[in-house]
Amino acid sequence: MAPHEPLGEHVPKQARDMLESALTLANQPPRLNESPVVMAYRRTAASRQRYPNSAELLRTIVGTQKLAGGIAEVNSGKYKELARAWSGSRVFPVHSSWRRQVAPGGRLAVPNDLQTPWLFSMDPMTYTENGDEDDDRLHRADLDRLSDALSSFAKSDTPGVAALFVYAIGPETRHLFWDFVDELACRIDARTRYCWCPHRRDKRNLAGLLHTNIQLPPDCQPPGIRVGRT
Repeated sequence: MAPHEPLGEHVPKQARDMLESALTLANQPPRLNESPVVMAYRRTAASRQRYPNSAELLRTIVGTQKLAGGIAEVNSGKYKELARAWSGSRVFPVHSSWRRQVAPGGRLAVPNDLQTPWLFSMDPMTYTENGDEDDDRLHRADLDRLSDALSSFAKSDTPGVAALFVYAIGPETRHLFWDFVDELACRIDARTRYCWCPHRRDKRNLAGLLHTNIQLPPDCQPPGIRVGRT
């Protein structure tokens, strides 16, 4: 995703209502105990026509100079926008697939001298048990490459979180994705947190959080996000 993009009309009603609520709050004066997401929306002047990607939201909260790492983007136009947005920083966008960049020497691979908290975030369009294409989906076949990459982060002994988001998962596939997250967590010796929100009809957007050397607070999810598998 480019630094900012229109949300479009494809966002399901339940998810759209959550976004609209947060965007509305972001256009009002700040409140006590406000959600970090709302604060980030306000600082980025977020709107439906100019919606920020997660990297933009992150740097409004953390600060550009405190961030280092990589962003993988296969779309050449979006890559160029990302390169301009992060020019002069220690975050390096790369015109490439994430699957290539998690390998040793890639931009998403763990640095040999990592001594700061780490975040690995990805949001493939959906999850499937089948195939091994280098596409916009997360496949069961990605388990080995993800566990190799995240094991390197976990072995650094620094606090960290891996966030895996997948969209439009039906009831017949949900447990398969949760099993994928469980096996990945077992391989890297991480704790897990499961979250979801409605998508459309009987489908859901799912998020698996894997964390090492850190304890996530019980109320860290934004309003409208359900915690747990069901």
